[in-house]
Amino acid sequence: SPSARAMPMIVPVMTPGSASDRTCVKKSTTNPPASTSAPTTASVQSITTDSGGISLTATNVVLGGNLATNAGVNAGNVVLTGTVRLAGDTSITTDAATTDGTITTTGAINGTVAGTQSLTLNSGTSGLTLDGIGTTTALKALTVTTSGLTTLNNNIRTDNNVGTGNVNFSGATGGVKLGADITITTDAGGGGTG
Repeated sequence: SPSARAMPMIVPVMTPGSASDRTCVKKSTTNPPASTSAPTTASVQSITTDSGGISLTATNVVLGGNLATNAGVNAGNVVLTGTVRLAGDTSITTDAATTDGTITTTGAINGTVAGTQSLTLNSGTSGLTLDGIGTTTALKALTVTTSGLTTLNNNIRTDNNVGTGNVNFSGATGGVKLGADITITTDAGGGGTG
């Protein structure tokens, strides 16, 4: 008999939280996964949780909206593992009424088009760790707000193609720790006005 053909399938992945705040992530594959390794690409829209955190792990993560874990009084942590690409201006918020969550990235956060997407991070009193911003495709701006410790493990690059190119750590009142030699560039395109 003819050999069986692999059929595409959709694998839903549910985020933690109540039924009202769950978001389904769809990943196309040609065969069922042979192991529990991270998917190649995970694309998500906005996610808001009122309990628990958000953890996304993939070789490439595409954020098509904001992430927030502060719908309830206690925020969960946000962990992004893999290289992240922003599809638009994006905020990640873990600043809640009672308990704040941390924000941790393992892998750079890049734009889709240089100098076009911005990133705003707010972890309240909890710390945040960044593993590079705009290392391959510069963002248009970065704003960080936290009274916890901010740890930078890789370079930050922005450009003023569309926005300001500003890198704003004025709200990072808990101090900044360098986990490596860091370069911050606000004119990645070399226009001379960053």
